[in-house]
Amino acid sequence: TDTDCDSTHAMIGWVAEMPLGAHDASGTATIVDDCTVELTHFSYDGAGLSVKMYGGLGGDYAAGFAISEDILGVTFVDETKTLTLPNDKTFDDMNGISVWCITVGVSFSDALFAPL
Repeated sequence: TDTDCDSTHAMIGWVAEMPLGAHDASGTATIVDDCTVELTHFSYDGAGLSVKMYGGLGGDYAAGFAISEDILGVTFVDETKTLTLPNDKTFDDMNGISVWCITVGVSFSDALFAPL
């Protein structure tokens, strides 16, 4: 991104452990700075209907927002992926992350961020 990303947010270093869910989705999300989430050990079988990584508050991903491109049709096995918040969003706008199927409004796997 063209945005300078500071490291000032209180949630930097917080982790969300996404358990194994639908379509083999799972992974560990870590907030690394004010606009970046690093997804590690990420797995997903590529199935679903319009699937993106979503941020949301309190587990409400239907009211959330995309933090990745569409990953439908892309298979991930224990991979690392860097996600960047949209320019108009901060970690005040999300405390959880989801592998979100937009079309049917279903989370394949999700978790709330928490301090280690």
